[in-house]
Amino acid sequence: MAGPLDRLRRALGRPSNDDTNEPEWPRATGPALTVEVLGRGHRRGEYLELVPLDGHEHLGALLSVRREGPSLRRPGDLAAATDEPLHRITELTVVQAGALEHRDSLGHRGTLSAPATRLASAGAGIVSEIGPDRHLRRDGGMLDVLTIRWAQMSAVTPTVRIGEAPPARRQGRSEVRVLLGKPDGSPTAAGLLALHVRVAAGATVDVEVPPDGDLVLVGLAGDALVGEALVPIREQEVARRIDDGTRLTVATRLEGDDTTDLLVLVTPEPDRDWVHERGLVADDAVDLAEVRKRSVDGAFGRLPRMDG
Repeated sequence: MAGPLDRLRRALGRPSNDDTNEPEWPRATGPALTVEVLGRGHRRGEYLELVPLDGHEHLGALLSVRREGPSLRRPGDLAAATDEPLHRITELTVVQAGALEHRDSLGHRGTLSAPATRLASAGAGIVSEIGPDRHLRRDGGMLDVLTIRWAQMSAVTPTVRIGEAPPARRQGRSEVRVLLGKPDGSPTAAGLLALHVRVAAGATVDVEVPPDGDLVLVGLAGDALVGEALVPIREQEVARRIDDGTRLTVATRLEGDDTTDLLVLVTPEPDRDWVHERGLVADDAVDLAEVRKRSVDGAFGRLPRMDG
C-alpha cells in the first residue's frame, strides 16, 4: 500500500517507490517519425488553451486540449462548475493537483482528488458538470487539471468512468505515463491514445506509436527536440506527425535540472464529415440543429443532486 511519501510523489508527477518496481518502458526501434510545429497555445484567464490553434479549429478528431494550472489559488478565486450538454464527445480529465467535484446525467457524482482521471464518452448525449470542489473554492490550494476532448464519429452508448491516475514507468532517467490507452501504450478500442512523456535533462526517450491516425504533440513544460531532425517543440507549442514513422524520439538539452513534459495524442482519422459547436458534434448543420434542440429539452437526462 502506498504511504504518504508515495502519494506526494504521485501528486507531483514523480514515481513512487512502488512505481520504480515496474519494468522499464521498452525502447522503440522502428523508423523515426518527423513532425512540424503548427503553432502555439493561448492563455485565456487561468486556462491555457493549447488546442485549437489559430488556423486550426481542430486537429483531425482532436477538438481541444486545455490546462488549468499548475497554480496556487486563493480562497474565493474559483467559481463553481456549470452544467454542459455533451454529444458525440470523448472527454478525458486528468487531475494532477487539487480536487474536482463531478456529476452527470447517468447518475455519477462525487469528488476527484489528485491523482485521478475521469473519462466521459458522451455518445448519444449526456449532461455533465465538473469543476473545483467546494473546499478548494472556499480555502484555496493547488490546482492542476488537464482536459482533452475528441469528436466521436457515432452516437455510442454514453459511459463515464472514474479511476486513479496510472503510475509512470521508467525509461532510463525519464518516464512514460499512459493517460488513455492500454497499459502497453497501444490505443483503446476506439483508437485513442494519450501519453504523458517526461524527459530528464540531457536524456532521450524512444516510444513506439501506432503507424495510423493523427499524432499530435503538445509541449507542457520545457523544450523538446523531436525526431532525428531534432525539431524543437517549446513549451505551449503544438506539433503534428507528417510521415508514417512509428518511433517517437524525444531528446532534451543538458542545461539545467528541469524535466521536459510532452503530451502525445493519437487519434483515428475521421471517416466522414462532421461539424461541432461547443460540446456538441453532429453529421451536418441540420443534424446539429436537432442535437442542439435535444440538448435543452431534457433528452440528455438530468443531473443528480450532489448532496443526495
